[in-house]
Amino acid sequence: MFIPTGKLLEQLQELVEEARQLVVSGEGGGGAVRLTVDGLLQVREVFLGERAALLLARGELAGAVREAFNGATGEVRRHLREKVAQKTGLSLPHLPGLF
Repeated sequence: MFIPTGKLLEQLQELVEEARQLVVSGEGGGGAVRLTVDGLLQVREVFLGERAALLLARGELAGAVREAFNGATGEVRRHLREKVAQKTGLSLPHLPGLF
């Protein structure tokens, strides 16, 4: 499939704007930690519930934060892959650093 370069650049610019507006949350530690990230993978909000103190005392808080972050960023990547496919007709596999 051939896509004119100008059109592809326009579509990519639209995707960047949509990514800026995409907001996804991920949870870890059974809901003790919730991170909200945008489509550019910038953390927008961090929520630490009452159980977070217990996780900290047990040395498990970092793992809960990691779980929440990985969940949220994985969802962003999935969403962006779908958007790329819709806009360009290209189905891209997992690309390190992109999806």
